[in-house]
Amino acid sequence: MEVKGEENIIKYLESVCLKIKSKRAHNQIKEELYAHIEEKKKDYIKCGDSEKIAEEKALRDMGSSDILGEELNKVHKEKFNYRILITVAFLIITGIITMYSLRGNAYNYLGNEYFFINKMIIYTTLGIGAFLLISFFDYRKIKNKSAHLYILSIALFMVLLLFNSPINDIKGWISIGPVTVNIRDLAVNIFLISLVGIFKDIKWDTKKGMIYGLILSFIPLGFLMILNYSLGVSLIYTVTLIYLIHISTKNRKLTLGLMFIFIIALILIYSQNNYDNYLHNIIKELLESSVFIGKGTGVNLDIIPNNISDCIIASLIYSFGWAFGVLVLCLVLFLIIYMFKISGKICDIYGKRLIIVISTIFACQYALGFLYNFGILNFYSVSIPFISYGGSNIIISFLGIGIIMNIYMGKSLRGEY
Repeated sequence: MEVKGEENIIKYLESVCLKIKSKRAHNQIKEELYAHIEEKKKDYIKCGDSEKIAEEKALRDMGSSDILGEELNKVHKEKFNYRILITVAFLIITGIITMYSLRGNAYNYLGNEYFFINKMIIYTTLGIGAFLLISFFDYRKIKNKSAHLYILSIALFMVLLLFNSPINDIKGWISIGPVTVNIRDLAVNIFLISLVGIFKDIKWDTKKGMIYGLILSFIPLGFLMILNYSLGVSLIYTVTLIYLIHISTKNRKLTLGLMFIFIIALILIYSQNNYDNYLHNIIKELLESSVFIGKGTGVNLDIIPNNISDCIIASLIYSFGWAFGVLVLCLVLFLIIYMFKISGKICDIYGKRLIIVISTIFACQYALGFLYNFGILNFYSVSIPFISYGGSNIIISFLGIGIIMNIYMGKSLRGEY
């Protein structure tokens, strides 16, 4: 929104903004400075000065536009959070070196021991491109497109119903020529991001608003069930959704009610399904054969079908030892805790909730992935962000980090733009 006012004031504000590199902060700064100048101007008018003299005195009190601009540039300076970037880089490298240690498997099955490593490098490069693209896009524009994103996610699920390429009997992928894309995970993430903006405008304190919000919330679960859902993905969606409803409504009774229903449903679903105990037992054997430092003995990693994707943590521990596995776990915990922590530094409520939702998605993925790889859970796992092999997983994860970085760089911004 452009600031309207006297010509001299506008020239002063423009001069200040010339020193401020963050373009998306300009309107906010102009509005705040204009209000401050007008307040000073009114004080001088009350003291008997004419409007022109009052304006000159108010601008004089503000000081040099260059000096003020340089000071505000420091406040609104947009810079990457290198703690997050370094942690993500380490996790990516961890995945690649684990694939390198298992390169014999790629040679046995594909005749090229560097097949998965080369693919992972390509996926990472594409992911970095997606990260850079989304990092410099004003995240506040997403909110006004929340309804469009919600419709887009429904459209993606409809595409899956019509043109899916099942993997392990789960209809989550579509094939476009030689490329297979995980549309299911993309649609679930878009759903959750769209709900952050939609929930902000729902009147949760009314019965009509609450029913409307809950109907919108649980439509994706219907699609996941039709598509022969993955329990892991459903868990991630439901946990993140309940947390989003909690921070959007502050309604403790509603949150506890949803949690109770969720736990009962989880127990019923888990008790009525037969999960892969064979693979679960292999993972346990793998961990028991692992040593503190160095490669374990007695287990052939070729027998694990998902040793570079869902089971990559178990493969990592077997290949490099428990010490390295614990180090990776500590880095993951640091990343999750730190992302939640920086949400508290965000001025914009929408941006704050967006970081919380994306961080919760990451937290659930890592929790399920590690619990599965530690032999604690035995239902089909989920991809582990930045570590597991898979193009869709890597690119979606980079997009999530890109949105968080975008919000962090504009942490002083308000919701309007």
